[in-house]
Amino acid sequence: MLGEHPDGGTVEAAAGRYGPYVKWNKVNATLPKEMTPEAVTLAQALELVAAKAAKGGRGEPARFHPCRGCQDLCHQTG
Repeated sequence: MLGEHPDGGTVEAAAGRYGPYVKWNKVNATLPKEMTPEAVTLAQALELVAAKAAKGGRGEPARFHPCRGCQDLCHQTG
């Protein structure tokens, strides 16, 4: 845990499956390549989280396709 966010909740740094990141509530922000979870400061983490939160989410989640994994073979014609 890096510390407390000014708006409440804890700010954490971790080495995840897809690379290092910082987390606050439901906001996950990827760390730059030159930054490690052990070396990141609370101030740096707050900047990254704020930038990620301002950017917004991914939008709507992907919809389930009934023949998932079909490689779009069911949609090819001809």
